[in-house]
Amino acid sequence: MYPFKKTVIFFTLAPALPGIFIALYFAAIGLFSSAETMVVTDVLFATMGFGILSSILGLSFYGLPALLLAVIYACLEFRKCFKHIVLAGLAGGGTALMWSHLVPLDMKPVVTFAFGAASSLLIAIFVLPKQIR
Repeated sequence: MYPFKKTVIFFTLAPALPGIFIALYFAAIGLFSSAETMVVTDVLFATMGFGILSSILGLSFYGLPALLLAVIYACLEFRKCFKHIVLAGLAGGGTALMWSHLVPLDMKPVVTFAFGAASSLLIAIFVLPKQIR
């Protein structure tokens, strides 16, 4: 039986991944290059807050198209094979790129496509069920 709920939930949450990864990147930069006056906990709390806020904003801006794609993936019963993983990544990036023209965000199209494709690829690799032989 295909895990319909799991697929829909995780692919719907895919727009939150770039915010988490950017926050981890800023935390690493802040920890390794912090000034002597900055406390490590301040850097970590600030980046955690940034990560949570950017994840919520990512879900609020890109949650609807992610939900639509997730339902399409689950109805087509995507499996963990090269074709489905690449198709999920391209569809995620393309949908994020098209949706960014409707949402008033000032981001470069390449960045929007890359974030959408990377988050969809990661979700596809870790969430899709194994292929039936």
